[in-house]
Amino acid sequence: EAAVMVLGKHSGRHAFKKALAELGYEVDDEELKRLFARFKEIADRKKQVTSEDLVALVEDERTRAPEMFKLVDMQVHSGLALTPVATVRVKTPDDEVTEAATGDGPVDAVYKAISRAVGLSPTLERYRIEATTGGTEALGEVMVRLRQGTVVVTGRGIAPDIVESSARAYLDALNKLVSGVGAREVIETP
Repeated sequence: EAAVMVLGKHSGRHAFKKALAELGYEVDDEELKRLFARFKEIADRKKQVTSEDLVALVEDERTRAPEMFKLVDMQVHSGLALTPVATVRVKTPDDEVTEAATGDGPVDAVYKAISRAVGLSPTLERYRIEATTGGTEALGEVMVRLRQGTVVVTGRGIAPDIVESSARAYLDALNKLVSGVGAREVIETP
């Protein structure tokens, strides 16, 4: 049984690369740079980053479509007696767009705001949350399935905050929708 590796916010690039190698990942300098930046973001918000977190991080990064749309900023206000409101800033190929929307819950509000920002509103067919590791500090992984006409895509997102994971998953799916990467045609059968 291999010991669970744990990295923290002070772990350097070398320790990070070594941990990835021990998990069986070969990474070039470009991928290492991207992964290390994401790792630092997560490590700043989470005391310990485990080997399971690293696997989730690499898999998430490797299944991404070209980023036509990228989440720049997001704010969500919700509470028991509040209508959830989300404001998102999304980088599009043309510009940065800020949009706000209300929803049935914080995730719904975020999805509506993102849809406005990018000008696409596919049908959300599936939404699933998984904690990749135990404890309240777990990284949350969200998987969504979107449909636009006969095209279906799956998006994944990972972050310490479940609403942010949800936004990342939605944008991942939207990027696949516009780029065609990972998209599949579903023929309707009566």
